Amino acid sequence: MRPFTQINKNAGTENINYDNVGGTMGIDVKTGKVVDMFESQIVDPAKVIKNAVRNAISVASTALTIQTALVLNRTEEQIATNFINKQKQW
Repeated sequence: MRPFTQINKNAGTENINYDNVGGTMGIDVKTGKVVDMFESQIVDPAKVIKNAVRNAISVASTALTIQTALVLNRTEEQIATNFINKQKQW
């Protein structure tokens, strides 16, 4: 909701009645009127959505790769030492 509020504040349309906003209805900040966003051709471009998904996948992939790299960075000696220490705790 914050981006919506900020866009309206920047456009000077924050005093508009938002009761009819929702679904495909929204505020055209150029006119200050509540309109059907699709009919007015005010939509997010597919490229923006596509890039957002692509970036989210990239971040998740990087996180998984880093975790795998950290696990694989341990030597066999370290793994054996950790195993022995855990056995002693039992």
